[in-house]
Amino acid sequence: MRFRLYSSIATALTKLLKPNRSDWKKGKPATEKNTLWFHAASSGELEVLIPVIEAAVKAGRKTCVSIFSESAESWLKRLPSPLLYSGFSPPEDQWSAAFQHYGVSEVITSKYEAWPGLWRAASLGQIRITVICAQMRSSLLWAKRLLTLMGTELPKLRFYVLDENAVSELKSNFPAAECIVSADPRWVRVITRAENAHAHERLQQWREKYAHAPKPYWVIGSAWKEDLSFLSRAIQNYPGTVWVVPHSLKPAPSPALFAPFPNCVLVDEMGMLVELYSIADRVWVGGGFGEGIHSTLEPSVYSIPVACGPNHVEDFFETRELREKGVLTVCATEGEVELWLTGTESASHSGSFSLKSKLEMIQQMLASIIVGGIDGVIDSTTGSVR
Repeated sequence: MRFRLYSSIATALTKLLKPNRSDWKKGKPATEKNTLWFHAASSGELEVLIPVIEAAVKAGRKTCVSIFSESAESWLKRLPSPLLYSGFSPPEDQWSAAFQHYGVSEVITSKYEAWPGLWRAASLGQIRITVICAQMRSSLLWAKRLLTLMGTELPKLRFYVLDENAVSELKSNFPAAECIVSADPRWVRVITRAENAHAHERLQQWREKYAHAPKPYWVIGSAWKEDLSFLSRAIQNYPGTVWVVPHSLKPAPSPALFAPFPNCVLVDEMGMLVELYSIADRVWVGGGFGEGIHSTLEPSVYSIPVACGPNHVEDFFETRELREKGVLTVCATEGEVELWLTGTESASHSGSFSLKSKLEMIQQMLASIIVGGIDGVIDSTTGSVR
């Protein structure tokens, strides 16, 4: 009765926000309970899960992927095939039916994903929920409270956390849960792209076109106009070439804004930033003077000095970790930029930061989730790709 009341309210609220676009019923029913179901609310959560999804498919596991927000819809096209289901999530009152239909044995989500209907279905179906890059947020507590109101026990929970400090808080709220310190699966995708950067055709064309450009190379990735304004003097005085990649090509970036000095190269092309970082001697990650910086994982795999502006740096675990271990420098003044540009510190000088250890943790996580055969799923076992 309580669940019917909850699902009625949840369904009504969902319809106000968007129509139900799930077509999970069209998939072929499973004959055994051995399917992994990945669920992500939006693109950020799905990005974390993609390396795990790819590993599951490569290992031959039956796999379903669902999303809630339209922001993740374009990512569905990048997923490997075959998938038993790929599309929008079932309504809250249909999770149990969907799990039974596809023979789901485990649900994998990320960060602080917690849907009461999903959790209830997992509990009733004796299905474990694994949360990757888990963070203690109010959404987890609300799922717990609502299940209590429904008279339903919590499902079996397993949290993979990035920070050992997160374990105590999760265990205090979910004492029966398994908590394991691991690493962000996104490292796998970034490292794989970095290792194959030399074969990127468009990057080679850019390198050939500017083969005469003096070194050292400084790449400003995902640049905003605020970054260029703040770095103007440093760019003008830089002894080598500054490659500038705007955060967006709509509208077309102005050379006067993004390549204001003769030593600048405007890279008006998307989709090769990770590869471009491979030729850099140092990198500035844009966005730190606006709503927040862009990916710091991407340049960090190359063991080169990386810097950014100060806004929202503490919002992301990877930026906090990279900063603490000397990989990332945060610059709020022109003087700090000058010190960073003339310094020699790099990620390779930080003994406490190891890509190899991160890949080992990710490999162990995948081996636990994808039981029975992920040998060779990750070929990257070295700590450096440069």
